[in-house]
Amino acid sequence: MKQKTQYLYYLYYPRGWIIIALLLFIATATAQEQTPPEEFPIATPVADTLISNPDLFNSFKATGFNTIWQRADNTTKNLLKNYDLLAVNAFSKMEYIYHYTTGYYSKWEAEKNVESNRVGFKHQVGQPAYWQDTVLCWSTRGLRAPTCSLMYGPHYRQETRYKRWHYDQANQKNVMYIPRFNMALSNTYSVADSEDVCIIKVVYRYVKENSPTSREHIDTVFMQRTLKVVDFDENGKFTMIKFNDPHDWYKYPPQFILPEKIDNMVGPQPDEYPRYIDWEEYTGIQFCVDWLREDTLCTLYIDYVDVYDNNGWHEFIDNPDSVAYKLKTYAQGFSDWHNIKYWLGTNEPYTIDAYTPIHIVDSLIRSVGAPPLVVHFDPSWWHTFNINGEDEIE
Repeated sequence: MKQKTQYLYYLYYPRGWIIIALLLFIATATAQEQTPPEEFPIATPVADTLISNPDLFNSFKATGFNTIWQRADNTTKNLLKNYDLLAVNAFSKMEYIYHYTTGYYSKWEAEKNVESNRVGFKHQVGQPAYWQDTVLCWSTRGLRAPTCSLMYGPHYRQETRYKRWHYDQANQKNVMYIPRFNMALSNTYSVADSEDVCIIKVVYRYVKENSPTSREHIDTVFMQRTLKVVDFDENGKFTMIKFNDPHDWYKYPPQFILPEKIDNMVGPQPDEYPRYIDWEEYTGIQFCVDWLREDTLCTLYIDYVDVYDNNGWHEFIDNPDSVAYKLKTYAQGFSDWHNIKYWLGTNEPYTIDAYTPIHIVDSLIRSVGAPPLVVHFDPSWWHTFNINGEDEIE
């Protein structure tokens, strides 16, 4: 699945006490109004301990930089008032712009049927069909036998850490994902509530590399639930179905959590085994549906599956109006900071689950006239390195 983004991209090099950041500017109408074309934004982060050092600002002027990357608060306001600012407020969950861009969410449409080596749902059986002539779904129309391949995929790597470096560090490696299956059952012949319909599963597929010449694909079932007729709406309407035994979330075991050392972000060093690989084609998380019935007395319609984390984006799922209000109010609180040119979002997203929160936060703060969001990427994840067979930037 190709992901389209409309943000500022820039890469950084962590060398010394000043990190030089080059903003790769993708022009939008809003950004053009704020930054004249002849003023290409070139920024550098400045350490908090150096922000009041006059020698630093003298050096800054001499370099030709035109933007400082720093916090926006009462302490820094007067110090930064003469400089364009890339605002990064990331010290607590109350600093909503950064906090909500570190949440995770994706929505996967079931009716899509992509090639086996691409990211998205795949199907061996079943067919697309409209539920009550309104919603396009993947369905079991015509199926007369059980099958384990009604729906599988999308096969993509998920993040196993939060990019919250300055707060909630105890939960940094405690990302728990909640999947939901939006489905409807047409029970025209009044099949009994106690009869089985299908199995939903969360399956993690990865490569375990034991040596340069030994590797194997492994499927690990994180969650599984057998659904009966009673689990669906009796009037055939869509039901958002979760897992419930023993809980509604899953998390990755410790061996799959990315190391903190930046050189190991894609994987361990070549001489370290075993290696767990989920960024290749046909690896990563799957949300599967297996059909159990041997008749055509009822028809299953699968609309979509979505997944979100339970320590950030779950708040938007549960109460989107409240989160939108908090984000807008927070952004409006800096309306007298005329030098803020951009807000910084999450640090180097490495998963598809990051992009929808980024887009929604950006749209919400722009809607009240606040500066747009900017997100930077690790260059090793660009066009030279596809993730699960996909170009991350596209």
